[in-house]
Amino acid sequence: MDIGKFYADYVKTEMGGKAKIGIIGALNSFIQNQRLDGFKKAVTDSGEAITFLDTVDGQNVQETALSASENLMTANPDMTTLYATGEPALLGAVSAVTSQGRTGDVKVFGWDLTKQAVQGIDDGWVVAVVQQDPAGEGKAAVEALTKLKKGEKVDPIINIPVTIVTKKNVDQYRAMFK
Repeated sequence: MDIGKFYADYVKTEMGGKAKIGIIGALNSFIQNQRLDGFKKAVTDSGEAITFLDTVDGQNVQETALSASENLMTANPDMTTLYATGEPALLGAVSAVTSQGRTGDVKVFGWDLTKQAVQGIDDGWVVAVVQQDPAGEGKAAVEALTKLKKGEKVDPIINIPVTIVTKKNVDQYRAMFK
């Protein structure tokens, strides 16, 4: 399951089928733009009454993402969700929701688990974070390189599964942040 489908299911079951979402991205990042496009497509295809408010550019810098997130929340006081496309955006979103005192009414979804996101998951306002598998990615890269060195073909796309971290499975990631 991808984060967009997970979010749409959450809106349906936990938010009465309606939500207003702001997005913090890194518009200069090809990968994060793919995450953004895939998320929006999955949410739109769900048929839920989810309104996209705005996408702001955190520029892959935590402080910039924090300011952009705060501005987004100020401009949209009825926003119910923030979605972050990468770690600096997620850190900025988490900091903004905390500093603005919005942990009771803004849910956060995003990419790249952090210590702050784990705390938000524990507290219930960070709902889900996509965690990549760096070891699996490294292993796949070495395997592909070995094949290439031998003159063998390599698939142009190598999918490495990710995990959506929630309250149900966050405990297995705690050691990463000690």
